Amino acid sequence: MENSRIEVEEAIIGMLIEHPDMMLEANDILRPDDFSTLMYSKLYSILLDLSNTNGVFDILLIENQMKKMGIFDSFGGREKLFELTSNAPITVSLTQYIEILKTYSIQKKIESACIELLNEIKTPEKYNYKDLIDLSQKRIMDIDKDENSIGVTRISDVAKKQVQNLLLLSKSGESSGKGIPTDFKEYDRVTGGLNKSELLILAARPAMGKTAFALNIATNLAKQGKSVLIFSLEMGVDQLFKRILSNISDVEMYKLKNKHLTDFDIKRITDKHEEMKNYNLFISEKAGVSILEIKNIARRFKTQNDLDFIVIDYLQLINSSSKNKSREQEVSEISRSLKNLARELDIPILALSQLSRSVESRSDKRPLLSDLRESGAIEQDADQVMFLFREEYYKQIASKSENKVENEQVQNKETEIAELIIGKHRNGETAVIHLGIDFKYQRFINVHKKF
Repeated sequence: MENSRIEVEEAIIGMLIEHPDMMLEANDILRPDDFSTLMYSKLYSILLDLSNTNGVFDILLIENQMKKMGIFDSFGGREKLFELTSNAPITVSLTQYIEILKTYSIQKKIESACIELLNEIKTPEKYNYKDLIDLSQKRIMDIDKDENSIGVTRISDVAKKQVQNLLLLSKSGESSGKGIPTDFKEYDRVTGGLNKSELLILAARPAMGKTAFALNIATNLAKQGKSVLIFSLEMGVDQLFKRILSNISDVEMYKLKNKHLTDFDIKRITDKHEEMKNYNLFISEKAGVSILEIKNIARRFKTQNDLDFIVIDYLQLINSSSKNKSREQEVSEISRSLKNLARELDIPILALSQLSRSVESRSDKRPLLSDLRESGAIEQDADQVMFLFREEYYKQIASKSENKVENEQVQNKETEIAELIIGKHRNGETAVIHLGIDFKYQRFINVHKKF
């Protein structure tokens, strides 16, 4: 169809006035700023409001709203409205016209973004090449993001949708606001699972099991068919693979390290290897990665694949994109960028974090929010802050300190109970959750009683 943009806009408006039931289809794709003519943009906004408020509308309701806005006479009055409906196409579907207008609109937005970028790069001293890549990707992705939200929502619109959802869930007996289950039952009960757009921090002193717990969650999600991306800044992909394999195959970690495998072990590994082929579990093991690189990799991955969850091990190993800043300022920038990335990609992000040594100087070594290393901004930006604490570890360290026992020797003694302390929960309650740990298999498990 070789129609001008104005003719396409007039056709869409006419069809919607004539057939209000078509608003649902248009509402899913078109926004008022997709219309190049200001008057049609305002008229489409009126149709959206009437549709959302009343469900249906007619010429008289439209006319009344236009008069309230003071645009009825300048638009051309009722005569113009009847002209649009009488000229509305009847042999072509609304979908075809919507696609044409949306293409026009996106082309214009991309063109504007490119012009802005060209103006930015005229001052090369302002950005390095990584900044330019980040800026370019963000401008283009912002166009896609803006198609789904204008960033400002009337509370009555939210109320209508949420109340209906709550009533439906109440009748069905399901939980509202349910995120992706981690398969750690008490954690899922308290938090509702992993929720979109949230930044979660998992912090602990060394040897508490941070990486093992994060990998357990990642593997559990992969078993559900979710797509998971792990940024491993400390361990190589071979080390992570052995941890995951030990967990799912029931072959002890030390056997995988030392290659002391029985025939039964080999069979279990072979069986689970076939299962792992179906996992959408991806690992980036680039050391010294910057926050800009993480953002760029995640954005590209999101556009090329489904992406449901990101794990970063660990936050303090991420390089800042800024120069001449204190480490505290750098960590603040990194945590804020991770929160923004979670919102941008609309997925949960779990970032592991170190704790300061001040924990070790206290008699009660359970971590506190004030122990987060290098920046209070981590606490501020995070939707959840969790701590792992193993009392048994400290008991063994105390009794064997004179023998200088290594962390790994201590932690592999036997299965024990750990505390997952939810120290901050922006959207819910704080809690202490007890989990079993079997370090032979790098595995955390549900327990059925409090300790």
